[in-house]
Amino acid sequence: MRRTGPELNFNRSWVEYRNGFGDVAGDHWLGLEAFHHLTNQGNYSLKTEVRDALTDSYFWDIHANFLIGTEDEKYTLKLKLNGVGNLSTNSTVDPWEKNVNVQFSTHDQKNDNKLTGNCAAVNGGGWWFHKCGDISFTSILATECVPTCWKAARHAGIPFGVRGSAEKLLRWAVMKIKRSEDL
Repeated sequence: MRRTGPELNFNRSWVEYRNGFGDVAGDHWLGLEAFHHLTNQGNYSLKTEVRDALTDSYFWDIHANFLIGTEDEKYTLKLKLNGVGNLSTNSTVDPWEKNVNVQFSTHDQKNDNKLTGNCAAVNGGGWWFHKCGDISFTSILATECVPTCWKAARHAGIPFGVRGSAEKLLRWAVMKIKRSEDL
């Protein structure tokens, strides 16, 4: 997944997230089915990179044992917590903690753990939402935000703590997967 600006709409259907969209040479979502098939061929790690819109600060982390479940499992996210990098280690709680073992949701397929409403519909993008959670790289970007959506957008992508205060807003995000033995 690569998202460098608001040009590519990430508010997509279940089918589009399953199959993938965009251009792999630019902004894109590889596809949940591709994530599943790749990560089930061996031991993979997930590297995430984000950049703050206000300060241009760069944050990253790497988590081992990254795995995406089948479509029947609603593409459940699995990875080992306590990754390495300044996105994971500058906080008392791993930013991915609430997303692990959570099913993927889109505006047309609610699989989040929120009792009322649909996190994907509210946040404007598909993701592994746990009660709308602290981290989402596909939700509305801070650069698209107007004052009325400030509170909803300020934490999307950069979790709270040192990086998720009102002064940190997601500008771009990248997710990369790699065989662990290649790291």
